[in-house]
Amino acid sequence: MKICTTCKKEKPLSEFNKLCKSRAHISDGHQPQCKQCRNAYDKTPARRKAIRLQKKRYFLNPENLAKQKEQIRQHSHTEQGKKIHAKANAKYRKTQKGKDNDAKCARKYRQTQKYKNAINKHRLKFPEKRKAGIIVMNALKSGEIIRPDSCSICNKKCIPEGHHDDYSKPLEVVWMCKNCHTAIHWRP
Repeated sequence: MKICTTCKKEKPLSEFNKLCKSRAHISDGHQPQCKQCRNAYDKTPARRKAIRLQKKRYFLNPENLAKQKEQIRQHSHTEQGKKIHAKANAKYRKTQKGKDNDAKCARKYRQTQKYKNAINKHRLKFPEKRKAGIIVMNALKSGEIIRPDSCSICNKKCIPEGHHDDYSKPLEVVWMCKNCHTAIHWRP
């Protein structure tokens, strides 16, 4: 049992946080405030500001920053670190900022020579696919074909993509959403 210095109530030791290793030798190795009082104290604006300044001062030191980066790098190569990183990355990509960043990275990648070489290689490998796509785009522009406003498979409202079952018949197009189109091309 221990008395909290803030609320002056006697509580069991399990209600007190442990001190850091460098200060664990002090009294019983637990903080003088109970967990509840300590949480309330840490949420005060003055304490939050003090913590921010403390972190800022810590990371202004280049040695501390390098040490922190090294710890993060080492942790990210472990299995647990990879799982944590993947989960955080997936969560981030669902936010608007993450989506914008993905789009920015995709635009940047499309400007690289590696991407341009891959596109040219694909075009040379499948010339009938490219020819059919050009014919459909020209037909859309001229009004010969009208793109519907929903997927023909799942009836989802979207801007559907054209799918060719036979590239020798370029104007026979099945309009479907990106998910359905991907599912058709990547089915087992």
